[in-house]
Amino acid sequence: MAKLTADFILERLVENGVKRIYGYPGDGINALIGALERHKDKLKFVQVRHEEQAAFMACAHAKWTGEVGVCMATSGPGAIHLLNGLYDAKLDHQPVMAIVGQQARMGLGGNFQQEVDLVTLFKDVANEYVQMATEAAQVRHLIDRAHRIALDHDRQLNLAAERQPGGAIADRVRLACIGDRERLAHAAAALDVPRLTFRVDAILPPQAQLELLRARVVAPRHKRLA
Repeated sequence: MAKLTADFILERLVENGVKRIYGYPGDGINALIGALERHKDKLKFVQVRHEEQAAFMACAHAKWTGEVGVCMATSGPGAIHLLNGLYDAKLDHQPVMAIVGQQARMGLGGNFQQEVDLVTLFKDVANEYVQMATEAAQVRHLIDRAHRIALDHDRQLNLAAERQPGGAIADRVRLACIGDRERLAHAAAALDVPRLTFRVDAILPPQAQLELLRARVVAPRHKRLA
């Protein structure tokens, strides 16, 4: 018996190091949902209650693990619901891959139920790489390239941040110390890194922002008067 395309897609994801998929079932991805049951020993499917939640969970997975987060939804409105979480990943520069269904090719352009031009829809949020598979032979390079481009884009951004004074420090300190904001504020003032202090201002509560502003502006003015 020939291997199903859905099984091959999941196998390629596993080969690329994917361990979890966050998604919500639907008619457009029924074959993939069935294949997930056959690959449950290698891939964990986290079924959410709404597609938007799947995209946010994939983004959170990428943030906490450094791996590519993968979300899945059906065609039409199901795919549209991914957008909020995908924009969160885009703006936070996190590697996330979205797999969505589509209507049968023979029905495209015929105003079929819930038909949406998904390539155009995702062209902004997934501007690095967005493609539609119309032949089974495409699947290998589509999955491999999507995964590789997601990781490479994230690494390039990290390298660019490290080349800027304080860039990498800002990101790491903000992630590591966001729970201890007072200490983070003192660290920012002591390091005197503009990008770091700007990020600190953005996450501090109003009272702490006033204190930090007083320390930077008022104190130097007294020194000049003295």
